This record gives sequence, C-alpha cells and structure tokens, in this order.
Amino acid sequence: MKQQPKQPTAFLFLDFDGTISKRDVTDAILEQYADKDWLVSETEWRAGRIGSRACLSEQMALVRATRKQIDALVDSIEVDEGFNELLEI
Repeated sequence: MKQQPKQPTAFLFLDFDGTISKRDVTDAILEQYADKDWLVSETEWRAGRIGSRACLSEQMALVRATRKQIDALVDSIEVDEGFNELLEI
C-alpha cells in the first residue's frame, strides 16, 4: 500500500508587495515594539548607505516583545479580500 505524503502543519506566506496583508507587518512590529532608533536604520537604507539585510537585522534587534505579543499583533492585521482568490489560481 502506497503511503500518502505527509501534509504540512503550517504555511509561511511572505508578502513583499502587499498582496496578502493590508498593512506592512514588519512596519507594524517595529512601530509597536521597537525602540524608535529603528527609524535611523530605515533612513540609512532608504539613502542606500546600507543594504536591506543589514537594515532589517538592525531593526529587529531593537524589538522588545514576547512571541505572544508578536502573534497577537500579526493576528490583528487584516488579510486582503483578494488573497483567497489568488490561492485558488
């Protein structure tokens, strides 16, 4: 008897272009839980003085939140109505 492939227990969606969420999740986390110095890294990145990897690394190091707080914030962000249609394609 052929075994069925194991079904994934979780999915990860990355939303770089606003296709999924109505609000930028990274910005929401930074605005809610990061030291305001995250804006310094943002300015450096926008000016082209640092890359996106360095910017995000610096910014995330300034976040002070529990997993529960992050999960609650992420759960509160609305998903675009058109996302279900995109999944069906």
